[in-house]
Amino acid sequence: MAPRCQAPGGQETGHNPTDRDKLDSKRHLVVDGRSIPLVILVSGANRHDSMMFEKCMNAIPAVAGLLGRVRKRLAKLHVDKGYDYKSCRAYLRQRGIASRIAMREVKSSVS
Repeated sequence: MAPRCQAPGGQETGHNPTDRDKLDSKRHLVVDGRSIPLVILVSGANRHDSMMFEKCMNAIPAVAGLLGRVRKRLAKLHVDKGYDYKSCRAYLRQRGIASRIAMREVKSSVS
């Protein structure tokens, strides 16, 4: 059996504070209205979702609509509580993207 040359988990892992500080990673996904993946980014498990927000938004490619020209930017974005921060809302407002962001202090109706 060959010896391992690098730490398990790879370069994009980080300590997971909820799992006894083991190395782990987190996947950040952006999908369209039909659940087709547009962006998949990986970060360390210890990195907060809001820290990857702009990186995910900047990685979205031009998307072809059902009819007509290629859409250069999003019209509306739905995101979860992990992105309920002023900086995320300001980023979307500055780019003219309508948003629907779940609020952190409101309990979800889905159990």
